[in-house]
Amino acid sequence: MKHIIKSSEPISFTNWKRTHPGLRYKDLKGSPKTDLKNALISEQKHLCCYCERRIYDADSHIEHFRPKGNPLYQHLELDYNNLHASCIKYLSTGVEPQCGHKKENTFTNTLLSPLEPDCACHFWYTLDGVIHSVDDRGKEAIDIYNLNSGTLIRQRKGLTDFFTSDLSSEADIIDHLDSSKSCLGEFYTMIEYLHNNNNI
Repeated sequence: MKHIIKSSEPISFTNWKRTHPGLRYKDLKGSPKTDLKNALISEQKHLCCYCERRIYDADSHIEHFRPKGNPLYQHLELDYNNLHASCIKYLSTGVEPQCGHKKENTFTNTLLSPLEPDCACHFWYTLDGVIHSVDDRGKEAIDIYNLNSGTLIRQRKGLTDFFTSDLSSEADIIDHLDSSKSCLGEFYTMIEYLHNNNNI
């Protein structure tokens, strides 16, 4: 999980809320919703807020950290700081739920948020593509977001296999970890961790 630094919400989204004070998230459509989603993806540098898979508009959805389906948090359903972009637009038959789709309406006061500056410190990684917890909060996040789904483990292992093969060089790793890019390397914190610990 990579720390997300929130930017300002899109003007079209702000204006929609101002001119439609009685409406809810389900009523958000058209350009304001498109602009909102694009802003979330952009500020996350095209990585899912929880697992860090590469995301684009067509394969992602707007995620409410504090669930809009929970009456306790309905007042936050249009709060920009409660909104992220998560992988998988729609769940289909045979697709293992993960990230926002796995979390659904689950929420606890200890649930790890990508807005916490030290969120990456709750995990460590191995070359087999498995994410491990450092503490109870890391374990809770892995369970609730299903960060060790079969799909994610295979994808992460595919990346570590590449970076440990003769096809890759130190320059490839440095390029992958270039934080100045508008589109970050997939599974960024895993590659950063393994590189810092001399595993790749």
